[in-house]
Amino acid sequence: MAVDAWDLIEKKTLNKAWNRVLNRENENLITNTDDSILEDINELMLKIQICQDYDEDDMKEWITCDSNDQGFQIMSDDKIVENILQINEQQEMQEDQTEENIDMENDAGPSHDEALQALETALKWFQKQTESDTVSLLQLKRIRDIAAIKRKSGLRQMTITKYFKRN
Repeated sequence: MAVDAWDLIEKKTLNKAWNRVLNRENENLITNTDDSILEDINELMLKIQICQDYDEDDMKEWITCDSNDQGFQIMSDDKIVENILQINEQQEMQEDQTEENIDMENDAGPSHDEALQALETALKWFQKQTESDTVSLLQLKRIRDIAAIKRKSGLRQMTITKYFKRN
């Protein structure tokens, strides 16, 4: 009965217990604890027949290849400052580009005042033409009136009630 119980204890359990008793660091943690995992991986690879040309050393290398990788760079203070300055410069360049795009969009069309002056000139010209009719003149006057309203609304200060929609 004691022999059967002793046989049920795994090697890694004994290693962990003795390491605790002796106050050792977890030396060779991967090789001691991963023996059963390596066996499981080996069995699985044989079952699904992924790869035939490998040995136990290859599997250990696959598992432990990035154990020393900390996953981040250890940078000095100078490097940190340099990286932050580069990020700030990139953000400033992007902001400048967006401001230029907005300026280009604003410069793309005439202002309300310029549109009103052009429409008044067009209206005077169109009235003198022989092809002018009342419907076309009314349409052109309507467009001129829209430009005048927009120009006027831009010149005077809006009251706060203008920004709320009435139901």
